[in-house]
Amino acid sequence: MIKFVFHTVIHIVVLAIGFGIGIHFATQHPQAANSLDAAQEREFLQAQADISQATASKLDQLCNRKNGATADELNALKAQQQQALANLKDKISKISSN
Repeated sequence: MIKFVFHTVIHIVVLAIGFGIGIHFATQHPQAANSLDAAQEREFLQAQADISQATASKLDQLCNRKNGATADELNALKAQQQQALANLKDKISKISSN
């Protein structure tokens, strides 16, 4: 029991120190903090775009097979997916240009 309490206290102290260092860095270097934030957002959006593109390719395969779903439904899904992909790529380019 004492070991658990000791580890919990140490984890809380380390977490508080890390949080304090992060806040200090962000206030002292706001430009660098913004670039880190933009880089993380760009990576997240790129991962979303990759998933969206993989889904679009899978929809292409389904459109070619037409196994149960109508071609109109699949084409509508494909159009929605392409629009979402275009929106993601637009957001990525806006973040990259800033």
